[in-house]
Amino acid sequence: VIDTTQHIIPPDSAFAGFFLLVNVADTAVSDEDNLLQNFTLSQNYPNPFGKLTQWQINVPQPGRLSIRIFDTRGRLTRSILSEEVDSGLLNIDWDGTNNSGQHVANGVYIIEAKYNTATGENKSLTKRLVYLK
Repeated sequence: VIDTTQHIIPPDSAFAGFFLLVNVADTAVSDEDNLLQNFTLSQNYPNPFGKLTQWQINVPQPGRLSIRIFDTRGRLTRSILSEEVDSGLLNIDWDGTNNSGQHVANGVYIIEAKYNTATGENKSLTKRLVYLK
C-alpha cells in the first residue's frame, strides 16, 4: 500500500510529473486494494496517436461492458464494444475511425467504459485521448 508521495523536483518544473519519491508501507496488500480486483481503465498508449492506440481494461468479475468514444461535444463517435465479458484483463484498440469507418478529425476524444455486474453494480470510467493524423 502506498501511503505517501513526495515531489523531489519542484512542482513548477517541466519534469515534475516524471520524478516522484514514493514511500511504501509495511502492510500487506488486501484483495480489496489489489488492482486486479477493481474495474480499471488504463490511459491509452500512445497518446497522442495517429494510426492506432490501445487501452487495458480490468474486469474483476463477469458482467456487461460497453466501450464508446465521444468527441468533446458529447457526440458518439464510435461504439467499440457492448457485450457480456468474462473477468480478466482486456486489450482494446482504436484506429481513429468512426462508426462509418471514416477517420475522425484531429482533436481530443473521450473513451467511456461502462461496466454492469449481474449483482447490479454499475461503474463508469473515462479517459481523454488526442488523435493527430
